[in-house]
Amino acid sequence: MKRLTLDEKIGQMIMSRAYGYYYSTEGDEFHRLSHLVSEHKFGGLIFFQGDVDETAILTNRLQEMSDIPLLIASDFEWGAAMRIRRSTRFPEAMAIGATRDTLLAYQTGLVIAEESRAIGVSQVFAPVADVNVNPENPVINTRSFGENPQLVADMAAAFASGLQAGGVLATAKHFPGHGDTQTDSHLDLPVINVSRGRMDSVELFPYRKLFERGLGSVMIGHLVVPAVDQRKIPSTLSPLIIGNLLQTSLGFKGLIVTDAMDMGALVNGFGSDSVAVKAVEAGVDMLLVLPDEDAAVAAIATAVRSGRIPEDRID
Repeated sequence: MKRLTLDEKIGQMIMSRAYGYYYSTEGDEFHRLSHLVSEHKFGGLIFFQGDVDETAILTNRLQEMSDIPLLIASDFEWGAAMRIRRSTRFPEAMAIGATRDTLLAYQTGLVIAEESRAIGVSQVFAPVADVNVNPENPVINTRSFGENPQLVADMAAAFASGLQAGGVLATAKHFPGHGDTQTDSHLDLPVINVSRGRMDSVELFPYRKLFERGLGSVMIGHLVVPAVDQRKIPSTLSPLIIGNLLQTSLGFKGLIVTDAMDMGALVNGFGSDSVAVKAVEAGVDMLLVLPDEDAAVAAIATAVRSGRIPEDRID
């Protein structure tokens, strides 16, 4: 901490997009990744595609180049095969939920963790803890363990426990709950129009069990939740949702990450540099896939130097 500059400390809070393919050391993509890792000192990478061997080789090369160990992540909701070719594909969450077998969910998480570590991935953006109460949900659907809050809580907690027993950081998503929506946040900003009481009994129910079981990380969804924050801003940017609800009311003390910051829910209505600053102010620890990473680092650094964000928040 003492030898990192302010910009480098901010870089540690950013996770950039990566693909696990073969790259020549003279190629543009390898230059981009090496620049982020060795010069910007970005904290991590999230793999969206790749092949098994090439992903493992690339993560090793980049870890060797990095002054600080990289946090490598991916969305292995139904196994590494969701992103990485020639790895194991498991059934989606709803099929596992249909078995009502929490041991099966635990063992699935354990095997996914083993394959993740074998290719260099140490954080898995799963389980999906959304309760799929809206049958017209275009984005969650079978990614959820089901429509019953108790079932989702039991299965998600078992799955997360398997991941963490296998040595990777489990990340429940999409807080505070993406199950009751007819809008895909990749395209636009969903509004969750439910009462606070309904949220306690449905959306937030699985998270309480996950937190009791020692969940390491939570991903914040890009959702407007008027029952918690009437300003109609995305939960990613809301201190009422992250600071008050997640950290204070629910007592979560782990790592808080955003959903991808280049999704339509954010970029259609907010500037990329300003959302980075607002997300950090709200309580986010890791910013994923920013549209303009250099501008975001500069904007957060300016906010720190002006006193808007205390530097000990970055630390």
